[in-house]
Amino acid sequence: MALTSINKAYTSYKSSDIEWIGEIPDGWSVRKLKWCLLPGRKGMRIGPFGSSLKLDIMVDDGIKVYGQENVISSDYSSDTGKRRISYEKFKEMEAYEVFPDDILLSMMGSTGNFSRVPANVEKGIIDSHLLRIRFNELLNLDYFIYLSNYSAAVSQQVEAVGKGSIMQGLNSSLVRQLWLPLPPLPEQQAIASFLDRETARINKIIEKQTRLVELLKEKRSALITQAVTRGLDPNAKKKDSGVEWIGEIPEGWGVYKIKFMIEKSLGGGTPNTSIPSYWDGDIPWVSPKDMKVDIIRDSEECITEKGVAESTVNMIPADALLCVFRSGILKHTFPIAINEIPVTLNQDMKALIPESKTSSAYLYWLFSGFNKTILNLCVKVIATVDSIESKYFYNLVLPLPSVHEQKIIMDYLTKETSLINNLMLKIEKQINLLYEYKQSLITAAVTGKIDVRDVQ
Repeated sequence: MALTSINKAYTSYKSSDIEWIGEIPDGWSVRKLKWCLLPGRKGMRIGPFGSSLKLDIMVDDGIKVYGQENVISSDYSSDTGKRRISYEKFKEMEAYEVFPDDILLSMMGSTGNFSRVPANVEKGIIDSHLLRIRFNELLNLDYFIYLSNYSAAVSQQVEAVGKGSIMQGLNSSLVRQLWLPLPPLPEQQAIASFLDRETARINKIIEKQTRLVELLKEKRSALITQAVTRGLDPNAKKKDSGVEWIGEIPEGWGVYKIKFMIEKSLGGGTPNTSIPSYWDGDIPWVSPKDMKVDIIRDSEECITEKGVAESTVNMIPADALLCVFRSGILKHTFPIAINEIPVTLNQDMKALIPESKTSSAYLYWLFSGFNKTILNLCVKVIATVDSIESKYFYNLVLPLPSVHEQKIIMDYLTKETSLINNLMLKIEKQINLLYEYKQSLITAAVTGKIDVRDVQ
């Protein structure tokens, strides 16, 4: 699917006299947002005081209360946000009701994202962290969403006024002062229609490419699982492993509990954060947030030798298998990596030192192949954070070939997965470029850098 290439500029431009906006086409104007609102509180209303929406008045079945979680995700479904008020309470707060095509803005925390309320929205009101905006006939809503959420002309203003406010957030007075580059209304509609078409085409390509990446991940996972469960020779004689969820394994392979594959397991800890001399050293202190790579060579935070000596942290020798044992990420995956250098760990991590019958490199492939099994059989789901249950993990039985065959399998998997990984990187690069093109196209159209009025 070919993308539209637009290079046509407007015939002439003029200065907007606004730093964030720069030059605009002749025939366009620059207006403050407040001049585009319906009169009075119809145009802009802050949500009710937080004290009027305390948790103790919430009910299971009633009128929905919309909050930041809905605006940030632009998700107004019943699954996002669980707060509800009674019908009687709603009657007191009808002035804060949400209607289709209202524009909502989060004023605290993750500020600056304007969200258009969908046509099928469930009846509800805004909470104290939201601002409800309704425009007059000067502004096309589709054009405004493209302008406000994708163009630096508005986002830089929002960021500047947000940082400049006392509470590092937005308020209605600040939002009213935002400057908007505005073409005539028919032109706004033409720009919005053009962007609807083009972004839909871009999104369709991104969706296909993203699906391709997911298929490659599945292929990589299946390749690893097959190799560490059945070996590389499809004609090899098989035997029953004695474990129902493993099934048959090649003759000559054994099954072992994880605790018999490792010499020892080392945990971690956190040096006192109030003692500066423990921190900003040169010893990596690995936590779950560092476990996004296969090989650990550094960490976001480091500690000093004094921090090691005077705390419960352990020095982990190079070439151990690092595992996340406590984190919300365990809902989805079991992160593992090999440390190329000596490191320390925080308390949510474990380091496995392999026994002579295997290696950290092979354990990496083995655990990768049985990642879902480990999650299903060993993760303890609790309210605050998920964790690996040690008694289940260390007693989990997995197949293990000879050291010689482990080496052959590792060489094979390293080669084959590298090919898949390289292909995924190329596709992900293409996806990122598509996102960048989409952003630049929207920005150019809503700020008048390109003329799309006659583009079909």
